[in-house]
Amino acid sequence: MVNFTGLYAAENADGFEDYMHCVRGYPKERIATMLSSGVKMDLKQDGDKFHLKMFTPDATLFDQCFAVGKPFEYSRRTGEKINMLFRWQGDSLITESTDDKGVKENVHRELLSNGDIKATMTSGNKSCSRIFKVLK
Repeated sequence: MVNFTGLYAAENADGFEDYMHCVRGYPKERIATMLSSGVKMDLKQDGDKFHLKMFTPDATLFDQCFAVGKPFEYSRRTGEKINMLFRWQGDSLITESTDDKGVKENVHRELLSNGDIKATMTSGNKSCSRIFKVLK
């Protein structure tokens, strides 16, 4: 089993702006701030148990402990309720989520050979990817 434990920084994004605008309805100004604000991901793994925190210098975007295979409900900063389930697909960590409007989204996290993480987000016919560079 791979170990995703580490501190990572968002390095690049392919299709992120269009994805976040079309799928989540975020205004372009908010997306631009997200892209320029230095998003970091702190991931701690103990077998199938995780603590995942995504943050910028100004805000915590996601901070949740979870166990693979156990569904839970998460509230976004906007108040939206999200039903989430993390599962393994080979050595990749998959997130399946559905928001309170019924919008389904999958995130496929893959640990690359250099230690970085590639996260691919998909909802309907839209997708984007981000590389998170390992810092430690």
